[in-house]
Amino acid sequence: MDHTTANWPALQIEIYSAAMTPVCGWAILFLNINLGSTLMPYCGTAIKLEAPITAREILSMFAKEQCNGNQAHPLDGRQFNINGGLNDVRAIQQDDARIYGFFCRYATDLDRTESKIHAFAKDHALCKLVDIEEVRKVS
Repeated sequence: MDHTTANWPALQIEIYSAAMTPVCGWAILFLNINLGSTLMPYCGTAIKLEAPITAREILSMFAKEQCNGNQAHPLDGRQFNINGGLNDVRAIQQDDARIYGFFCRYATDLDRTESKIHAFAKDHALCKLVDIEEVRKVS
């Protein structure tokens, strides 16, 4: 299967194609468009990891305690799927590797996700809350 990736500042397009299929005679084309975090609704609060454990461990705790997931699933080197395969909430590593911002697939989930982030940080000294806009200004 061929694979092509095109990157623009806030858009990543991956095209996967395969040869003609013997069953239907059509070429198969898979298109994955990642609009990037600038076009997805970001939560206003991020977490900064304060403990000497891995991001995956802390984000898995968040997934279990707040999102009914079983663990945080790494998607690439900087992103984790948080809510059990639904892919509605992602944690994204910021330029400071200890800070993770959260975005939601749907804007209607922002307030609920913000509440979950605050509740988790209140219960755990493993992380502290930071304003995502302040993080972006520094970056």
